[in-house]
Amino acid sequence: MYLIFDTETTGFPKNFNINFEDINNWDTARCVQLAWQLHDIHGNLINSSSKIIKPKGFEIPHASTKIHRITNEIADEQGHDIETVLDEFKIALENTEVIIGHNVSFDINVIGSEFFRIDSSFSYPKLEIIDTMKSTTDYCKITIGKVGTVENISESGKFKDFFKFRVIIDNGDSGLLYKKSDGLPNFSQGDKVSYEINNKGTIKVRKGYKSPKLEELYKFLFKEEIINAHNAAADVDATARCFFELLRQGFFNNENCNINPAHIEEFISKNKNQIKLLDISTIDTDHTNSKIVKIENQEINNTNNINRDKIINIKCHTSYSILQSTISIDKLIEHVKENNIKYCAITDKGNLFGAFEFVSKCIKNHIFPIVGCELYLVDDRHVRQGGFSRNVKDKRFSQTLYAKNINGYKNLCKISSYGYIDGLYSGFPRVDKELILDYKEDLIVTTSGIYGEISYLFFNHGKNKAKECFLWWLENFQENFFIELSRNDFEDEEDLNNLLLSWGKEFGVRCIPSNHVYYLDEDDSTAQDALLCVKNGNLIDMPKGRGHGFRYGLHNNSFYFKSCEKLINDFQNFPNIFHDLEYFIDQFEKFDLSRDILLPKYELPKEFNSQIEYLKHLCLEGANIKYNLINSELNDRILFELKTIENSGYPGYFLIVQDIIKKARSMGVSVGPGRGSVGGSVVAYCLDITSVDPMKYGLLFERFLNPERISMPDIDIDFDDVGRSKLISWVVEKYGANQVAQIITYGRMAAKSAIRDMGRVLNISLSEVDSIAKKIPNISLNEIFSLKQKDLSDKLNRDELNQINTLIESLKVNKSQSEMIDLARSIEGSIRNLGTHACGIIITPDDITNYVPVCVNGDSEMLITQFDNSVVEQAGMLKMDFLGLNTLSQIKDAVFLIKKRHNIEIDIDNIDLEDEKTFTLYQRGETLGTFQFESAGMQKHLRSLKPDKFEDLIAMNALYRPGPMEYIPNFIARKHGEEEILYDLPVMEKYLGNTYGITVYQEQVMKLSQELAGFSEGKADILRKAMGKKKKSILDGLKEEFFNGCDSKNYDMSIIKKIWRDWESFASYAFNKSHSTCYSFISFQTAYLKAHYPEEFMASLLTHHMNDLSKLSKYMEECKRIAINVLGPDLNESYINYSVNQNNDIRFGLGAIKGVGSIAAEAIIEERKKNGNYKTFIDFLKRIDSKVVNKRVLEAMAYGGVFDNISNVNRANFFKIEDDLTFIENAIIYKSQISKKNEKRNQLTMFDSTTMDEITDEPVLSKTHSWSKLDLLNKEKEVLGLYASGHPLDDYRFEVKNICSHQIKDIDLFEKPVKSFTFSAYVKSHIERMSKNNQPYGILTLEDYSGTREFRLFGDNYIKFRNFYIEHTLLFFSASMITSKWSNENLRFQVNDVFFLSDVSKKNINEIMFSIPLEEINDKNIEKILDIFSKYPGKHNLKINIFSDDVSIPFISKKFQVGVCTKFINEMSSISNNFVVK
Repeated sequence: MYLIFDTETTGFPKNFNINFEDINNWDTARCVQLAWQLHDIHGNLINSSSKIIKPKGFEIPHASTKIHRITNEIADEQGHDIETVLDEFKIALENTEVIIGHNVSFDINVIGSEFFRIDSSFSYPKLEIIDTMKSTTDYCKITIGKVGTVENISESGKFKDFFKFRVIIDNGDSGLLYKKSDGLPNFSQGDKVSYEINNKGTIKVRKGYKSPKLEELYKFLFKEEIINAHNAAADVDATARCFFELLRQGFFNNENCNINPAHIEEFISKNKNQIKLLDISTIDTDHTNSKIVKIENQEINNTNNINRDKIINIKCHTSYSILQSTISIDKLIEHVKENNIKYCAITDKGNLFGAFEFVSKCIKNHIFPIVGCELYLVDDRHVRQGGFSRNVKDKRFSQTLYAKNINGYKNLCKISSYGYIDGLYSGFPRVDKELILDYKEDLIVTTSGIYGEISYLFFNHGKNKAKECFLWWLENFQENFFIELSRNDFEDEEDLNNLLLSWGKEFGVRCIPSNHVYYLDEDDSTAQDALLCVKNGNLIDMPKGRGHGFRYGLHNNSFYFKSCEKLINDFQNFPNIFHDLEYFIDQFEKFDLSRDILLPKYELPKEFNSQIEYLKHLCLEGANIKYNLINSELNDRILFELKTIENSGYPGYFLIVQDIIKKARSMGVSVGPGRGSVGGSVVAYCLDITSVDPMKYGLLFERFLNPERISMPDIDIDFDDVGRSKLISWVVEKYGANQVAQIITYGRMAAKSAIRDMGRVLNISLSEVDSIAKKIPNISLNEIFSLKQKDLSDKLNRDELNQINTLIESLKVNKSQSEMIDLARSIEGSIRNLGTHACGIIITPDDITNYVPVCVNGDSEMLITQFDNSVVEQAGMLKMDFLGLNTLSQIKDAVFLIKKRHNIEIDIDNIDLEDEKTFTLYQRGETLGTFQFESAGMQKHLRSLKPDKFEDLIAMNALYRPGPMEYIPNFIARKHGEEEILYDLPVMEKYLGNTYGITVYQEQVMKLSQELAGFSEGKADILRKAMGKKKKSILDGLKEEFFNGCDSKNYDMSIIKKIWRDWESFASYAFNKSHSTCYSFISFQTAYLKAHYPEEFMASLLTHHMNDLSKLSKYMEECKRIAINVLGPDLNESYINYSVNQNNDIRFGLGAIKGVGSIAAEAIIEERKKNGNYKTFIDFLKRIDSKVVNKRVLEAMAYGGVFDNISNVNRANFFKIEDDLTFIENAIIYKSQISKKNEKRNQLTMFDSTTMDEITDEPVLSKTHSWSKLDLLNKEKEVLGLYASGHPLDDYRFEVKNICSHQIKDIDLFEKPVKSFTFSAYVKSHIERMSKNNQPYGILTLEDYSGTREFRLFGDNYIKFRNFYIEHTLLFFSASMITSKWSNENLRFQVNDVFFLSDVSKKNINEIMFSIPLEEINDKNIEKILDIFSKYPGKHNLKINIFSDDVSIPFISKKFQVGVCTKFINEMSSISNNFVVK
């Protein structure tokens, strides 16, 4: 007998994987209908039944009713007692051997739980179970997305807690797959898979096929649709037909089921034709409608008595609801103001990021702000990682809260903060009811609409559960609880509205209109939809809906900021709703979030009564040490500064900063000499906050703290980037983790980013999007498309303007590009992601959540403010910038190496700033690697300037920036007397003398305004700031005052007016001398180290750039230039970082080898220090802990050449296979055996104990195997990141240097078409793929001495030369840069010709001529020259030019022709390096 059955239920269980005996788990999946058919072995129907169940002890929720159309009313009227139904079904069970169903395990558990509620001893009889869903998965072959074969899977690093894998499909598609573990995915190369790739490049891969739904299986078998699906009786009928048809077709057999084969054969013999549907009548449920009290058409008779000032959109989401709203705060305020709206509310999702900006801008524009938050509500916010699975989901509900007043706002901050601190999971800050109750005072809550908990319970669990929840909120919030009614045309919206209205009437709860707002205007709906696509990685043309092949999106365009009249029209059928809304708004009080800065508590020593007293004590104490003698000028300056600090109210700030810096120095953390304007403070210098004497260099305190316009002083501090984290940890420990926070940053979509995002969403080709994005200059899209040509020309240069005009014209004829730009304009400026300020730290007097809301992220354990840097100080927070400066770490490590090697202690903060050797280095322009002076342009200017005093460096540092850079030639010419130095007034020489009459610094403007016009220190600073920021209104007032002051001192007013004009045009370029001085000091420190200790300095430089391959390669070349050898890693000489050996060579560090890591490196070095150098590889293996140095580490070390000096064999021998094992593997087993430690037997899981017992002899490293030079270099680069023992092009260095016109790095620097250029390259990789037009194209990765670049070659540009593109081949390219077909402004790389590099000399060189001094011509050298010529025969003509001081005579060789190559040139270099090729 075959029993086929199906159920309809109230919903799903909490966890599908839990057995039916856990009836609590299955309480949410109660049986509403049970239908079955009992058939004999021939398929004849014996018995059938279909019964609705009376809902006793449960309720049929709205969502379930929509599926099976059985309401509570129908079930009460037509239903049967569950006991009766189960008794009937039990008889059927007893008469069958096989149970059949579609996803039958679900139905078995549903009915099992019903049996178990009645009889806890129930268990199913032992029956064969056949699931027509799971068994037909491979038969139906249903796929999701695209189908392809996996071509390659490779590790691709990490992102936060996820491991990334690059998956490449055979059709050229590729994407990143994210996994929690580092194990490879459960599919491999060659597997056929279905996959989906979103527009972020993330790939979802499914190995195998999707299990078919019943409708899909039915259609697959019978090519027709099921009638009346999701009725248990109809579904049983359909399942029976599917099962018997599959049986008839011979699908079921002894391999996939335990049905008697004789029964199958008998069935097939009796059923020759396709199985027909039995068409057993189903229950009529078409008339079903839940009996919800409907309160409709109760029109407000007179809309004139509504207070229209208090009709607002209460649920407005801004762009701080990340990637969900197109509304910026500025746009919102502008819209509200334009429409004369008095009140405005925001309710961003899960955060208060925009609260401060919103409130402050509302107040500024005389708008009443209402701050709310749409929180994510869960049962228990503490359940996070590990608490959820595929079957146990994190259920989140929308819960809206509003702050009635400042106290309510503080409580809302607490709730939002703890949502992040305790509840952040999968990107959602989650709160629970316990948290809300803890901080409910002065908060208003609402039913929260269609996504709220009440709504969810109504739709999925029934009215009773929903009502319990409703009454919970009412009981706890009473008059602060409001019902939200919406008219956004959500599915089932009216049913929910009617239910809530009935409860509002029953319990006296006020109702308010809720319009969900995500964009300002109705026309913006597409832009908001595109933004959601960016968030979720979807294409905009993907249909909206649920499930595979669908995407999330708002279902209509009604989610805009509606006018007062539109809201009245939408909600006029709801009685008293606008009077309730007025009452709602009247609950709020206006509050301002700005406050004065709150300083942390600073404990004074007992003998001091005030902070200023103690500050003065520390300052004078420091002054006596720094200056020895305090003269009257210095004393006046100190007192002036202290008085200004006292008047500003910030002595505590200085004490805190000096305390932190003092602690940093005691911890061994390097502290910079200062940055920014604090360098002008003598008090800061005396407190050791800065290291540069302001008096010596004329630096101004008022540039830092203006005595006439008090603002928060800004002391930014540089620390070495390694020690910075240690110091921050100390700050957290000292002040408390709940009082210290980082500052959030909002990553906003700039113009190019917006275009690229919209290009992905619209599925426009990457090359097309890229060509458009490259045309966009650094202004906004809205400026580009709204400004007039004249205004644009003021902002753009001619080339940029031409590009823009070309783009605008092209958009007129290209619809898809025009749509992309329109959408990009709409979303430009939207917040795309969150980050943390690189250095900003907030410290508060007590718990930070008492003042501002905070959040967290997975990258740091520290709290993060929800307000960004632009407002956090206005919110009263003390911000300190702890900047990590890599250069300080470089200096620190170089000083350490010098001490270690030379036993010399260098006081780097007190080096001689007149050191001759250092200035020689500057004068030669040999500043590569020095701080801020290493660029090629700076080196060129230094060689011209020939600086001989520190003031020259300060000036160059200030001038080498766009704008003032044009004055550098004048500066140089005036220094060397080649240009006359002119001063408009003689008195100006006093302030401009050090810069040869050129106004370089802001401080010069300040001093001159004091000297010429009698400006006070404070007013001079106001002038400086106004000029720098071009504040015309302030400048106009100061201009008259400046002229009057100068006139009163009898200066020639025509000259004064010229000075003012010069200042207006140049002062905005003038630089902060305090900052330039401090950073020039750091530069001098690096130059000093390079000049005196080049090996130690370069070793430190390499260490701190080991992850930046472009810089590392550049510094390696610099080492060659200054004759410092950089050697590969060595087992007995390398340390963790780059170091200097006894021969003054730099040795590669073990810690820089990929796959080794610091723990293994430290263990190797520690053992070497303890017990001496390693003698052999086996000696090394015996002495080292194999748990730390495992197979992976050993292989990486072997590839990198670490064992070269103790083995003296080619590295290939470490990987030579003997008995199916490499030498390294055999050595590990040998070590495991002799150590006799059981845990080490598992070092390699591929070996069993038997194999291990057989190996007794010490493995011997053979010398028979070898890799080619290219293979060796490639494996070396895999682990070292660069070539240490050579380069693939080394054998052709001559050709590269003398025949090639360019290097690979130059290709991206071309700005105009280039007819022809040449370069040589090593083919690192070559992948051929097929285009959409079924044409081959190539992805070529080429490498030379300058770096690596990927080339994508299409059409003839690829096909013509593709046979040359063999991996690891050395090639010579002749190429052009031509205008792109997409754009006349963009360039495209085109290959003109390709040769093997080995053939280039033959094809491109006719002759070579060596110039040899006459004194070098002797018998010995002549014999040597002839020997070399004979050694390298070829077809190149040979000339020798013999010269002396007076004469030069060329000779043509008739006897010899040579083959010019690198080896030939190298051998001839012992005679002459002076040669010319033609």
